Amino acid sequence: MKAFYDEKFVDILQEKESVISSFGNDIFLRPIPDDEREGVLDPREFELAKKTLKERVAMVNTIENLRRQTGFPNINLNTVEIITDCFEVKGELPFRVWVYYPRKPFDVEKRAAVLYAHGGSWLAGSPFGEENMLKYLSQKADAVIFNIEYALAPEHPFPCALNQVKEAIKALKEKASLYHVDMDNIYLSGDSSGANLALVASQEKELLPIKGLLLYYPVVAVDFPTLPFEWKEEHYVMREEYRPFILPRLILGRSDKGADLTLPSLIFATYLRHNENPKDVLISPLYYPLKEYPPILMFTAEYDGLREQDEYFASEVNECGGYCKTIRYKGIHHGFVDKFGYFPQAEDSVLEMAKFINECR
Repeated sequence: MKAFYDEKFVDILQEKESVISSFGNDIFLRPIPDDEREGVLDPREFELAKKTLKERVAMVNTIENLRRQTGFPNINLNTVEIITDCFEVKGELPFRVWVYYPRKPFDVEKRAAVLYAHGGSWLAGSPFGEENMLKYLSQKADAVIFNIEYALAPEHPFPCALNQVKEAIKALKEKASLYHVDMDNIYLSGDSSGANLALVASQEKELLPIKGLLLYYPVVAVDFPTLPFEWKEEHYVMREEYRPFILPRLILGRSDKGADLTLPSLIFATYLRHNENPKDVLISPLYYPLKEYPPILMFTAEYDGLREQDEYFASEVNECGGYCKTIRYKGIHHGFVDKFGYFPQAEDSVLEMAKFINECR
C-alpha cells in the first residue's frame, strides 16, 4: 500500500535535520515536514488530536479503557516479500514470538537480528501494533525481527514481562541457525514500556552480547516525584491555540509540582504489585551504571511528557562515557511509531534504525 502522506516528507525529514541542546547534550532535531512554525502540532497529529480530544479528556482511567485506547491502524509499506513465522517459548508462562525476514535473497547466510517488545504501559498493546513497522525494518536493514508477545499486567505483573523478554533472548540462541542469525549482530528494541524492557534486559550481559539498543521514547524511571532533574512545562514550546491538544498528552512523564499523577499511578500500581522499589534498576533503568549499556539510538517526540526524562537519560549516558544518539521529532506526541504509514516520522525512524544497524556491522 501507499503511505497516507507525500513521499517527499520523508526526504525532508532526512535532509533538514538541525542540532539543539537538551540537558547539555546534542539532540538531532527533525522538522515538521510541511510546517516551519514553532510551537505547533504536525498537521497529521493535529487532525487526530482534534478528533480524539473530547474522548481523551472525558475518559476514566481504567485498565479496560487504556487497553481499548492503545494502538492505531498501521500500513504495510514493504516492497519485497517478508516471511512471517511464529514459535512458542515454553517458559514458566508460555508465550509466542513472531518472526519477520526477507524471503530473498535466498543465499543470505547471516542476518542481523532485532528483538522487539511492544509498548502499552505493561498492561495493554500487542505485537501487532508495530507489525508493519517491523516488517519494513526487516526489509530496510535486511534483518530478522523477533516480535515478543509478552504477558500483560495486572494478570501477570512485574517481573513476568521482563522474564519473558529474557527467555526470548535465550530462545534466539536456539533458533539462530534456523533463521540464519548473525550472533554477533543482535539488537534489542521497543517502544515506551517495551523500550524499558529492552533496556533492562540488556543489563543481563550473560544472556547474549547485545550490539545496540533501538528505543522509542522509553520509560527510564517510574519514580516521578523524585526524579533527579526538574521537569519544566516551559521546555515544551506551544502556541496558545494548540495548548488544549498538547497538555493532555504530557501527563505521562511530567513530575512538576502539582502534576496529575492519577494515570501514571494507575499504570505503575498495575505493573508493580508487590511494593517494589521504584528505583530498582530492573524497573527504572536510569539508575543502572549507564556506561554499561550498549550503544543506543533513541527517538523522542516534542510533545511527549517522557521527553524530559529520556533526554536527561541520554545526556547522562553520554556524560559518563556511553553512547546515546537522540533524534527528536517536532510536532508529535508519544506513540507515533504506532501510526506507521500515516505519520512520515515513523517511516523516517525505521530508516534511521536500518542505518544504525548497518553502520554497526
